[in-house]
Amino acid sequence: MITFNTLEDQNLAELTTVFNLAFSDYMIKFQLSEQAMAIKLKSENISLAYSAGAFENGKLVGFILNGLDTIGGKQLVYNGGTGVVPDQRGQRLPQKMYEFISPLLKNAGYTHHLLEVIEGNEKAIRSYEKTGFQILRKCGCFKGIVTGEPAAGILVAPMTDPDWTILESFRDIEPTWQNSTPAVCRAMEQYILAGAYIGSELTGYAVMDPVNGRIKQFAVQPEYRRKGVGTALFRYMNQKSQTGSINFINYNETDTGAWIFFEKLGLERFISIFEMGMTYA
Repeated sequence: MITFNTLEDQNLAELTTVFNLAFSDYMIKFQLSEQAMAIKLKSENISLAYSAGAFENGKLVGFILNGLDTIGGKQLVYNGGTGVVPDQRGQRLPQKMYEFISPLLKNAGYTHHLLEVIEGNEKAIRSYEKTGFQILRKCGCFKGIVTGEPAAGILVAPMTDPDWTILESFRDIEPTWQNSTPAVCRAMEQYILAGAYIGSELTGYAVMDPVNGRIKQFAVQPEYRRKGVGTALFRYMNQKSQTGSINFINYNETDTGAWIFFEKLGLERFISIFEMGMTYA
């Protein structure tokens, strides 16, 4: 018999095991260590007390991991992962978990929901649409080894105690939840933050998780674009990556200039995702 409850009593080891089993046959390889799961829970502000679990005779077989935050005056819920172990699929468990957890979230004032789903995963998209989600925007995911040469006269160096107001002013697009500034700041000790300088002028920055080479954020001041600043930043991060390569997930497709830049660097787009949203009245 399947029952539903929150995840606040689940330990990290069990949660990681079930997460990896649920994603064992996913469209892309996606497995986490316990350390990586702990970082995910921290950076995405996952609240296990407001996350849903499906249980068969007391054993966790499905989950929705919900991150909570208040952004722009809105209390937002971010779905940091929905999964069901293979032998329990076909029972509409994701929709039933939403039916269980949504009233708890609504009563706490959280009525705006966000999630991400891979383009082409039609089964998941239909399931979320039946729950009430709509597609908000499309983002691309890139990976590879940086091949471009930086221009002379650009110094890339670590940054400490950054002024995020200044850094965010360099951006043209708003990052998705897991790449947002609050998410980055919550786990900053895990990341590398570097700035690109021409003389004493800060012209751009990038943030990366060196363990998996994932770029969390990057931006270049508009007046310094197409002058080698971005290339210098990405080459620096590629050198610091423990994988010998870099990757960038969920970058908004409306920034077509950045997509062209990624390809010129030697990065390939390997998947696209949809950001979906739902609002309760």
